[in-house]
Amino acid sequence: MRQTILEILRFIASDIKKETECQCFSYIQQRQIINSLFEEYDKEDYGMAKIILRLTVIDSLYSTNAAYSYFSIEEMAEKIMSLGTERMAADYFYEIATGKVNGKILFDEFYGIRKNLSHGSKQMSLLSKYAYYLLLQDVDSYPLGFPIYDSLAIESYPKVSEKVENPVRKNIEATINGYISAIYELREKIFENNEPWYGLQQFDLLDAYLWR
Repeated sequence: MRQTILEILRFIASDIKKETECQCFSYIQQRQIINSLFEEYDKEDYGMAKIILRLTVIDSLYSTNAAYSYFSIEEMAEKIMSLGTERMAADYFYEIATGKVNGKILFDEFYGIRKNLSHGSKQMSLLSKYAYYLLLQDVDSYPLGFPIYDSLAIESYPKVSEKVENPVRKNIEATINGYISAIYELREKIFENNEPWYGLQQFDLLDAYLWR
């Protein structure tokens, strides 16, 4: 069954590489728009304005609903900016993705305030997408990438885990650390090393597989 999964992943890898050829407005083109905001990162113009723009576009195109809480995106941008340079932020996100540090400093926060003045919500999906696109810019330095926290992936995970040898956990804990740990275990069952696969980050491929 592992070989079957790898065959599907090869098809997905080929599909991802053809994204730039798409001329229609679609999910693929949305990804291209977002990715363009992260290209040539780690430059002198890095700052709050750039982070806010990225978060706003991701929130809008993915409908993560962060904007429903006042000041949520600004507060997230401040947290990301506090990590230091863009390279330092990327390194920190990769340490979360590889289990070297936990993600509580960002992912367990409640961002913004609601109309009734209560706290806003956690934004694991939006933050994970930001980290995903940031690490996507340097496959050599971050060969695994960052897994996107996604409800469809959580739903399909048990079905996929049953198809690999010595099945991994059946369910995913609804925290960023639990999610990453589960995806990491599945990754280890499928791929033979920590290197890019067909030139693509392993978490990127698994995200696409679980989503499909």
